[in-house]
Amino acid sequence: MAILKKSTLFISSVAIFGIALISFFAFQPKKTIENDDPARRKIIIRTLLKELNNYHYLPKKVDDKFSAEFFDRFIELLDPNKLFFHKKDIDKLSSYKTYLDDELEEGTTEFFDLTLQVFNERIIEAEEHHSSLLKNSFDFTKDASYETDSDKKDFAGGKKEIKERWEQWLKFRVLTRLQSSINQQEKEKELAEHQPYDTLELAARTKEIKFHNDWFKRIHQVTTKDRFESYVNAAISLFDPHSNYFPPQDKENFDISISGRLEGIGARLQSEEGYVKVTGIVPGSASWRQGELEENDLIIAVGQSNQEPIDVVDMKLGDVVNLIRGKKGTEVRLTVQKVDGTKKIIPITRDIVILEEGYAKSSVIKSGEDAQPVGYIYLPKFYTDFNNQGGRTCSQDIKNEIEKLKQQNVGGIVLDLRDNGGGSLRDVVEMGGLFIEQGPIVQVKYQREEPTILENRNSDVTYDGPLVIMINSFSASASEILAAAMQDYDRAIIVGSTSFGKGTVQRFIDLDRTVFGNYEYKPLGSLKLTIQKFYRINGGTNQLSGVKPDIELPDIYSQLDIGEKEYKNPLVWSEITPAVYQQEVFTPSHLGELKLSSAYRIDTNSIFKIIKKRADLLKNQRENTSFSLNLEAYDEYMSSVDQNNESLNSVIDTERSILVKPVDKIKIENIQDSAKLERQDDWINSIKRDIYIEESM
Repeated sequence: MAILKKSTLFISSVAIFGIALISFFAFQPKKTIENDDPARRKIIIRTLLKELNNYHYLPKKVDDKFSAEFFDRFIELLDPNKLFFHKKDIDKLSSYKTYLDDELEEGTTEFFDLTLQVFNERIIEAEEHHSSLLKNSFDFTKDASYETDSDKKDFAGGKKEIKERWEQWLKFRVLTRLQSSINQQEKEKELAEHQPYDTLELAARTKEIKFHNDWFKRIHQVTTKDRFESYVNAAISLFDPHSNYFPPQDKENFDISISGRLEGIGARLQSEEGYVKVTGIVPGSASWRQGELEENDLIIAVGQSNQEPIDVVDMKLGDVVNLIRGKKGTEVRLTVQKVDGTKKIIPITRDIVILEEGYAKSSVIKSGEDAQPVGYIYLPKFYTDFNNQGGRTCSQDIKNEIEKLKQQNVGGIVLDLRDNGGGSLRDVVEMGGLFIEQGPIVQVKYQREEPTILENRNSDVTYDGPLVIMINSFSASASEILAAAMQDYDRAIIVGSTSFGKGTVQRFIDLDRTVFGNYEYKPLGSLKLTIQKFYRINGGTNQLSGVKPDIELPDIYSQLDIGEKEYKNPLVWSEITPAVYQQEVFTPSHLGELKLSSAYRIDTNSIFKIIKKRADLLKNQRENTSFSLNLEAYDEYMSSVDQNNESLNSVIDTERSILVKPVDKIKIENIQDSAKLERQDDWINSIKRDIYIEESM
């Protein structure tokens, strides 16, 4: 029996932070620190650097090279669309490009203060441009185009060029509003009075004026303290994408776990380059039941019931949260931009978030009346209750579901880890032990220590039959550990698409505990820090590469850079010495034949053909970053996108020939039971429509 190191015991009792962890409905108002004293800045900067150097898994040398990267990153954070700074501003500020490492070491912020001074001047200049340019209508008959990818553009040469850029930017935004209005009117021409072009154009421009008035108002509300937090995070992000500085308010929001009764829509959000991005839907929540809000949607406007929506592009996440959250029974209307560029208004009635729907559940599925039953278990996350020794854990729940399925005499089990962003490392190890005898599950390693093997020590095997584990590109962290371990043991067949590729572990460091005295500047906030890498028992890591399935299924995201590799500055792939492992419980036979038969079904299946086609379309849409400013040409392009998506969705969302029987029977005794039964019926219907589950069977 291996003895774990003290440090490893600590890590095994915390969660592996998965992807996208902030829930909008969890925010609570707390006191904020208004103090932006240079002395406080100095304490924060020097403390962050010390902790990064001491505990980060792969500390970076803070030198001239780091300084230049830091310079570029901070400028990018301030002006991602290159609508404010002039080229001469960047040239002027570039005199600091190799001195920021010295400023960080000293805790000074001369570059930061000068950059903000220039930036604030350019904001005022941009306000004047937007006011004058939106007074008159645009000519949408000319052949011109707008490039949306700022990486393909340099900074504007001067005032004339920056005004021309603003004209293009505003023209494109009005165009998208106008085309959407015209298109909507065409769809509803029998229901609504036809509005002439001039009326629609004026309405689109008026909305854009209001948006930018609100936008600039919010920009002016951003404090120097807020900018300073972005400044230090620009530096920390160069270490890796999962390490961040959290000021006191943000850390408190992060700490609020999804527990108890919460009123909201049940979506997890994060800020990303000026947008609020949906990173997860809480199962059983209002958003989940409504069904139209999806991961990777960008929320661009929020409206209350029938009120005029408020544009939220470039709005602070906390402010967007306050607009979205609300009492049960009230309606919020989210205007979202889908991954293919189309826009959609999604009405959601706020409700109590039913947390039980975030737990493991199972059903018995068959491909026909006479077919052998298969057990299906859905695990949305690796949950645990750290504050309650006897609290609910996913490993115990999975064990319970397996026991139920064994009573149904299932011939195999499908464990669905799709979209599972991770969670408790301790439960991954225990869950792996349900399928094998004693043995290693994962290796974890600090920067300056030898790897430590985390192993299952229980010789009892809960399930010894055929096992399939489903993953996709959003299966991350703990999900990848379990899938990789079962793959390395040759215990399960992994089915789906390559997983997210997150092979790191984070923990929080309270800065107040590392700084002696200086009480007048506290609280200082916290540092979320990447302290470990985890490695497969075969010695490789999931970092960047992810877990590659044994049997790959077509996915609409298959041709995109989704996952860890789309982040900037991720830790690299690496390998260590393999652990010693073997299992004699069950080994899938004839894997080669299974691959061939699956490939044949995929090639001849009309739904998978459509999914492949949609993947091609999505890739083309992502690569197309230049759009026509001619209304007729733009409408033609967007109409083709809409038509393709509608035709593909109508075919994909069809019921499969799957028979589904839930393991748990719900007795109707009160209104809550009725709601549970409704959610169960929705879940069963979603299984019947899931071609990936059908193929996994």
